[in-house]
Amino acid sequence: MKTILLIVGIIAAIVILLIVGLVTASKRMEKKNKKARAEMEMANSLPKEKQHLLAYGANLSLYRSESPRILPVKVDHEILKEGLSSAWDVRNPEEAVQTLEWLLTEGHRAKYDQLLMALQAGQTFTEEEVEIAGML
Repeated sequence: MKTILLIVGIIAAIVILLIVGLVTASKRMEKKNKKARAEMEMANSLPKEKQHLLAYGANLSLYRSESPRILPVKVDHEILKEGLSSAWDVRNPEEAVQTLEWLLTEGHRAKYDQLLMALQAGQTFTEEEVEIAGML
């Protein structure tokens, strides 16, 4: 009986030591990763005026069900060019710059701003009216 209790006690002690070791190792790795991330951000800092641009890319990647933390493009560049051409009528770098400038300065949000102001003024719309006006 004493031998069984001794074996169970040793096994319990080993399990507890393993758990403590794993928790400690996990905390060390987390601290190391946090330090590495901070060093990387300091070495590759982004000017304040460009930091908001990251949000656009993050939204697009989430819309595509991709991770915003993965930067490599997994699609052939020709497919991307065809997509830009068909969706945004972009055929060359100059048109791409013009389209991006339009999106940043005005974009589609202009018509949504009008709708928001009308709604805030108490005006109501049916879904059909909004679709006819091209806002949905």
